[in-house]
Amino acid sequence: MNLCLVKTKYYDTQGQKPTKLFKVNRGVVYETIENKKFCYYYVSTVYKNTSKCFDEQHVWSGLDDASTAGGKILFEEMNATEMKQRLHFSYFPPNGDMNNMITFKIEYIDFQEKGEDGSEIKFSNIARQLDLIITDKFKLVVLLGMTVDYGKGLTGAVCILYVIDETKTAYLTFDTKYFDFLTTISVDNFKNVAISGNDILVGFPKSRDDPKADISQNVFLMSVVDLPSKPEFPVTLPPPIIIPPQKRNLFQLGGGVGHSNKYAFIADPFLDRGVAYVVRKVDGTTIDLRATLIPFPRWGSYQNFALFMAAFDNADDTTDLFVAAPTAWIHDNVRKVQKEGRKTSEYIGVIYHFVIVDDETCEAKGYYVVQNDEKSGIMNSTISGMVNGTIWSL
Repeated sequence: MNLCLVKTKYYDTQGQKPTKLFKVNRGVVYETIENKKFCYYYVSTVYKNTSKCFDEQHVWSGLDDASTAGGKILFEEMNATEMKQRLHFSYFPPNGDMNNMITFKIEYIDFQEKGEDGSEIKFSNIARQLDLIITDKFKLVVLLGMTVDYGKGLTGAVCILYVIDETKTAYLTFDTKYFDFLTTISVDNFKNVAISGNDILVGFPKSRDDPKADISQNVFLMSVVDLPSKPEFPVTLPPPIIIPPQKRNLFQLGGGVGHSNKYAFIADPFLDRGVAYVVRKVDGTTIDLRATLIPFPRWGSYQNFALFMAAFDNADDTTDLFVAAPTAWIHDNVRKVQKEGRKTSEYIGVIYHFVIVDDETCEAKGYYVVQNDEKSGIMNSTISGMVNGTIWSL
């Protein structure tokens, strides 16, 4: 294995500590809070950098060599009528400018406004997450995260938008069938999402303090499918594939998720040693477990191994996976640490590099040490995405 110390700074945030990081078109958008405004900086390895500040918090997503989209997060609870009046999202194309974004017109199709009991559905935290997806027939789709109360309690949910770039129009549909298969009602539903192609990998970790927690649906896989028979809204979300837990004690399985064209990567990073699995996507309805990822060397327990994962297909038969352990720790006096606890140690961030070849081998190739200048246990430099071999860090 090779040891690398990540210390090269690609972009200087001028002393501002980023609070959010989004993977977008050939780069990232990071958020800072300046003079009570939310400021967003687009930093790319290919296209020109640009920035803009808003009064409200935004969320961003993008596809490589395509558009970068963003939308305002609507935190307040509202009904469907108010949501239709207030929701909007915009985009800027490659070499575009955040200060000259194009706003889409939104049309609502088959939008469910009432629950099964006839009560009015309440929406909140609208656009808490935004992801762009391309279908097999090259339709552009937006997956929009939110929380809703449709008569069963407040729970995490999603809706989908079908985008026509030529007319600058997005068609939005909402149906409780997209998420009411989940037996647990929780605002954390659909909170951890990883996208690859038209596949959506969702992690829904449960609390270890709840002995009655149902962990059978912690991780599931959905796909946005083309629906040519319905030209007014030619995409849909069929029922999911549930990925069952490998052990009974993995309450927080789904706390880390990652995705590539061939594999799903799922983890319970909050176990004392952390555990992560490689799951192969055989076809649209079948999956199988291929490997368990083991970090080596390991720096202590509770390092949140696989809290963040990013994967990309390096070739037809090769997948590179980068797995972050954000709260690894080092020390020079074992007895002192055992007696006084972690406060005597220093935290570091470790990013492990795995390579999967020919669907047969999964090798640990190396690891990167990222300096963490805080002792709070929160990683100050962590992986968010891989873009042509570049590690984007906060």
